[in-house]
Amino acid sequence: MDITTIDWAAAYRHRLHSNDKALPGSDESREFWDAKASSFAKKPQRSDYIYQLLEMLDLREGETVFDMGCGSGTLAIPLAREGHTVVAVDFSSQMLEQLREAAEEAGVGARIETFQRSWQEPWEGLPKADVAISSRSFVTDDLADGIGKLEGQARRSVVLTCGAGDLPYRDARVFEAMGRAEEANMPPDELMIIAGYLWAHGRFPKISYIEYPGVWQRPTREAMEETVRRGHTPRNAAEEAALNAFLAEHMVQNEAGQWMMDYPRCDRWAVLQWDV
Repeated sequence: MDITTIDWAAAYRHRLHSNDKALPGSDESREFWDAKASSFAKKPQRSDYIYQLLEMLDLREGETVFDMGCGSGTLAIPLAREGHTVVAVDFSSQMLEQLREAAEEAGVGARIETFQRSWQEPWEGLPKADVAISSRSFVTDDLADGIGKLEGQARRSVVLTCGAGDLPYRDARVFEAMGRAEEANMPPDELMIIAGYLWAHGRFPKISYIEYPGVWQRPTREAMEETVRRGHTPRNAAEEAALNAFLAEHMVQNEAGQWMMDYPRCDRWAVLQWDV
């Protein structure tokens, strides 16, 4: 098979438009993330994901970083703490506001410069950096444009992370219970498409994996059920009944009063790094 003849950009576009989420860069999507900003700001800046990603990044002392889809600073603030100057970009004004407040509290506000921009808007005028990163934030339906924009902002290398298995919003067990075995056993298509596009265009990314075990846990029964339903929307009455039965069997309350699933999980993300 000649991978250069495959339309990877079309495959990525089809994948993105096959879900029920708001279109990337739309007002609906912006409003969704604006509303999420306050809860994101409460998340720890040094999660298992961030800890492992920072270990994997091939950053040199004093290098600058372009952080696209920075959110409330989950990556930007730890990078600034390690002495890097960060160009933090996000399309949500509320996320950027939370980032600025958190950066000042952490004493690294002077090392982080924020810009409001989406993947779909022009990036002219945005500062370049030594390394451009898209950490769990590659939300564009134009694969070629997104890769090109990241490479255009990087003087040395690009880092992109994407899903590569079960994720905080996707669980193979739930799909199996709903009778959707094809999705339970689905290969990490996002990784395959992005890597295929890069290989077809002469890039040979180093691919590593971030894995961390854990359990889904939320303060209320309603919040726990919402978490499970977020990535596993039933398509008919039979799937709805199967999902309800699965929740009844596996959703339990621990000694601290938190609601959780009664089995361990392991989230997996791929980290692609290549020179420009």
